[in-house]
Amino acid sequence: MGFSTSRTPIHKGIDGEFVPGTFADERELFALGKAVVDGGGVMFQMTGNHVDMLEEYPWMRRLAEQIGCSVSFNLLQTDQKPDLWRPMLEHLDEAERVGLPIYAQVAGRPNGILMTWAGTAVPFLPYPSYMPLHHLPFAQRLEKLRDPALRAKVIGEKPFSFGEFE
Repeated sequence: MGFSTSRTPIHKGIDGEFVPGTFADERELFALGKAVVDGGGVMFQMTGNHVDMLEEYPWMRRLAEQIGCSVSFNLLQTDQKPDLWRPMLEHLDEAERVGLPIYAQVAGRPNGILMTWAGTAVPFLPYPSYMPLHHLPFAQRLEKLRDPALRAKVIGEKPFSFGEFE
C-alpha cells in the first residue's frame, strides 16, 4: 500500500482546478510519506512536471532517507529537456549504491491522456474555434458540438501548440 500524488500542471479535476498536492510544500509531502509508513505502507509515488525533475529529486531522496519508504516517480524524455533522463539515471544509480529505494517509472511514447468531452483534455482543445466553448457547462458544450458546421470548421483549423506537453 502507498500514496500517489501529482505535481504536474496538466492534471486537473473536472472543475478545471489543480488536483490536491500539485503545489504541496516539502513539509506536507513528508507528512504524507510519514502517514504512509505509519499506516503500514511502503510506497510514495509521484507524477511530476517532467522538466522540473532535477529540482524535485533532492526532496524525494530525503524522503526515502528520512521516512524510510520507497519513492517512485515518472521519468520521461521531453523535447524541452531531451537529455534530462541521463542525470536522473545517475541519481538513481547512486541511490541504489547506498541502498535507497528510489525508482523511476518509464513509459513508451506517446504518453496516454484520457480524452473526454466532460474533462479538461478534450479532442478539440487545441483548435481556436473550440476555445470559446471549453468553459461552457457540459450540456451547452455538447449542444454546440452537435452543429456539423462548427465541427467542420474546427477540424479544418490548424491546432495550436501545447509546448512542452505535446
